[in-house]
Amino acid sequence: NTSNKSSSEEEHEVQQRLIKNNRIIRSKHKTSNERTFIDYRTNQLKENVPFTYSSNGQPQLIINSDVNIDLTTIKQLEYLSTFVVKIRVEFQQAEITSYVSGSGLIINDRYIITAAHLFNPLIEEEDVLVPYKRIEFTSLSYASDQLFNTNNTNVFEAEIIIRGINGIGLQPHEICSNDDDVAILSICRYEQTKDVLMSENKKDFCPTRLSDKAELEPNSSLFLLAYCSTIRTKNDVEFYEECPGYSLYTREHLNSAMHPNHRTVSIGKCIANDDIHIVHDCPSLRGASGGCIFDANGRLVGVHTGVCDGDVHYNVNGERRLRPYALNQALAIYSDRIIHCLATVIPTWK
Repeated sequence: NTSNKSSSEEEHEVQQRLIKNNRIIRSKHKTSNERTFIDYRTNQLKENVPFTYSSNGQPQLIINSDVNIDLTTIKQLEYLSTFVVKIRVEFQQAEITSYVSGSGLIINDRYIITAAHLFNPLIEEEDVLVPYKRIEFTSLSYASDQLFNTNNTNVFEAEIIIRGINGIGLQPHEICSNDDDVAILSICRYEQTKDVLMSENKKDFCPTRLSDKAELEPNSSLFLLAYCSTIRTKNDVEFYEECPGYSLYTREHLNSAMHPNHRTVSIGKCIANDDIHIVHDCPSLRGASGGCIFDANGRLVGVHTGVCDGDVHYNVNGERRLRPYALNQALAIYSDRIIHCLATVIPTWK
């Protein structure tokens, strides 16, 4: 070895190079972008509400008195929260391992409904596509990224059985569109894991779904159940530079308001909807994609997918920015195209 550097210096350089490469890989994953919002009554960021737990282990949702939600809806959300999972997708490119996080909902014991874009391939140089390697999930109410790096018995594997709703579905090397952004996973080794995941009173759960877009009126309340990820970098914050009230979008404020790694409910309203999409203002951060949205009656309304591609642009310096009045979007579960595809594994939705 002719290097004048100590082994510790070389190890540090290698580690920094790996971190840099990992960031590059993450930036080449065609994932969603998310939107948080300002509560103009308080001039603060809107907050998600984390689920807490009583002494007997039952989920509790403690809502501020100024939020008008009836007790029946709260009880429904507490029950629905027990089926929400955090998903981690692993990618392997040479010696670099990279991860993308999302959310989902367990349905009919053995399936998970989530967003298809979580499994988009990485786009390498010369347009080489790197498909995902592994899918893991957990139903713990607090799930840090580090949890998945341990041998925790509450981390399970899943595999894709439906990805996309067109034709034969999306293949691992294909990138989904905004109109195709839903997936169904099957829980691996279900017979060995079902007793850990599902207590007797939760088995065979399948939420009632909204069946017609006319049932979802503008300004009606919506509830997004998901896990948000931690805001870590300056770039993550500057993404909101063009949004009104940008001075409130600090890393500290975002992480405080959104309760990253916790199972939370994000409260918002339906802004508009059509045959395929729902536009809403439930605040979210990266990691919430794939989370399910419910109405005040506990009916499944849609799968959250983040802001649409057209609401993200590059400024004169080539930096990604969110357009000032971008809103979040969900794929509507009442869509005939979606139900035709999903009912093959969820027959109660026919």
